[in-house]
Amino acid sequence: MNNLFKVLIAILVIVLLVGAVVITGGLAYLLPVEGSSEAEQRVVWEESSQDKFVGKLFTYEDRFSIIYIPVDPNAVIDCYVSYHFQENGNTLRNVDRKLYEKVSYKNPILLEFPRKKESAYELNVTIEDKSGAVLYKSWMEAHAGSEEMK
Repeated sequence: MNNLFKVLIAILVIVLLVGAVVITGGLAYLLPVEGSSEAEQRVVWEESSQDKFVGKLFTYEDRFSIIYIPVDPNAVIDCYVSYHFQENGNTLRNVDRKLYEKVSYKNPILLEFPRKKESAYELNVTIEDKSGAVLYKSWMEAHAGSEEMK
């Protein structure tokens, strides 16, 4: 009985640790990330307080990849995504309420945008449920060639 209790506690600890890694951005270990040194760029990322999603940014030499996963690892959500992406103040993409169905940990929202050295980028993202309630909002600004990264 004592050994069974220890085994159950060990399993619970492992499950909690895995859950913490997933919620805090453990997907970074699942996707390849090409090297961008901290001396090459500065990224500022702001998220709203009503977040039902977690956003994770990956920078590559030629693009940005951003994934959004539900905070609840068991959630499956149909939602609308709106975003505005700019390079050096010029709009490259402006999307209003694109439907993403069955978004989950295994099926996250993936946005990819081109990236050029020495350019400045801005991205505003809003995720809403089907009734229009805001589930997530974020703003990102990235400057290639900067001395620091936030």
